[in-house]
Amino acid sequence: MKKEEYPDLPGYKTPPVVEVASGVSFDRLDGLKIPHFGRFWESIKKDFPVPDHVAPLDFGNPSSQDRIMGLPLPRVWFINETNDQMIQVQVNKFYYNWRKTEDKHIYPAFPRIKQQFNKNFELFLKFLRTENINYSDFLECELTYVNHIPKGMGWESLEEIQNIFPNLSFRLNKDRFLKSPLEFLSQITYKLPEDNGKLHVKIQHVHRRIDNAPILVLEISARGLGGDKSLESIREWFELAHNWIVYGFEDLTNLEIQEKFWGKYDRRAK
Repeated sequence: MKKEEYPDLPGYKTPPVVEVASGVSFDRLDGLKIPHFGRFWESIKKDFPVPDHVAPLDFGNPSSQDRIMGLPLPRVWFINETNDQMIQVQVNKFYYNWRKTEDKHIYPAFPRIKQQFNKNFELFLKFLRTENINYSDFLECELTYVNHIPKGMGWESLEEIQNIFPNLSFRLNKDRFLKSPLEFLSQITYKLPEDNGKLHVKIQHVHRRIDNAPILVLEISARGLGGDKSLESIREWFELAHNWIVYGFEDLTNLEIQEKFWGKYDRRAK
């Protein structure tokens, strides 16, 4: 992968990010069985002492569907004590997540997330080699940022969505047949450079689970991987993906909102 050059990225003192997911998909992990999840947990249990299991994520390749008693293997979570970091493993995926589950959880910035992903992904690959579990090509990487923008942070109704996202608007005309919408969902896809995948943008109006408060959810997700599928190329891909997500966030949202609510600043300013 050709290394892309970018100027310094903008910074935010209080960004609205509530979750970051970084992961790699395999074609399949030949021989990975339920007992292996426990063995891998032993190697990371000190940092991720809380296990859980959930339904698997969508499979990119039908051949990956190992089945037991007609059911797919689960996706297993390994969660840290403070409930803001998590490793996910399933038969064809490895993920590291940071998530804001309490107000005290502060986004640690991408270098820290990248460091934790690299560290734990290398531990997982080492475990696979130790257990003689063969893995074929890396199929795809993913980096996803989820942002929550609650009502009152520059908007009060969906008619004011353009206050946050200047490219989106509703015609405010009292003579219109369709009045103010109750819900909203928008999805946009962009191409990453040099066939390195796509950038997916999803903007949705939902109600927060904990208090039913209305929020706008901005999810920016880069998915893909170039022809070179080496570990070094994976690391470079995540840098590219992060750059596009940060610049995409800056491009999609209103500058006044960035400065007023999220404390945008120029890293190059001295």
